[in-house]
Amino acid sequence: MPEGSNHQNNQNPTLQTLREQASDAISGIEAKATQAGRNAVGAVDQKREAVASAIDSAAIAIGKQAKEMPAQPVEEAAHKTAAALHGTAQYIRSHDSRSMAKDLTEVVRKYPGRVLVAGAALGFLFGYFSRRSD
Repeated sequence: MPEGSNHQNNQNPTLQTLREQASDAISGIEAKATQAGRNAVGAVDQKREAVASAIDSAAIAIGKQAKEMPAQPVEEAAHKTAAALHGTAQYIRSHDSRSMAKDLTEVVRKYPGRVLVAGAALGFLFGYFSRRSD
């Protein structure tokens, strides 16, 4: 029986070494994942101004087109859309990606049905316009 306990003692340093190596590997993977997440957030934050500017440009174009609309209700809808786009651009400029993600999560939790309907509508419009441009 002492031989069996001797055999276990010989394996313990090897098992301990394997555990340490596994732990080090996991720590390394966690660090790389954390850094990749930070890099992604940084990349999104760097593009915010460009996205906000593009949205503002669309709002300006819609506002100009609204003045040429023949019907009053259509013109009002176009002006409201332009104002909403300007507000969206301002929101993007004033919030970082983390706070936008937090806000989005809150909206989805508060209005899950509306978010699904809006997502379906956007998908429909995207599909419609992408087929139309072909």
